[in-house]
Amino acid sequence: MGAGEAAIQEAAGESFLIFEDRARERTALPLDMVERIESVLAGTIEYAGGRPMLQYRGELLPLKDQGNVLPDLDAMRQRGEEVLATVLICGDASLGGEQR
Repeated sequence: MGAGEAAIQEAAGESFLIFEDRARERTALPLDMVERIESVLAGTIEYAGGRPMLQYRGELLPLKDQGNVLPDLDAMRQRGEEVLATVLICGDASLGGEQR
């Protein structure tokens, strides 16, 4: 699997989304937690109290930058480049996806 790629695998009867970030670190999430995979312009990511947030379908969602890519995207944006960020919108599977 190359950087930025994702795959679905099953283990113990549960399906997982496995993805790799730019640092080639792999992460697995239970597939039933993943609501959507979105590509958003980095400029649409807002900051509140130093925390990255995204306006999504009328909600303000906090972002977790597990790959520490937001500082690089911000630097590219400041140089005038249009940059897309891939965002996983996840819900809490135990709550039927209601809490994101």
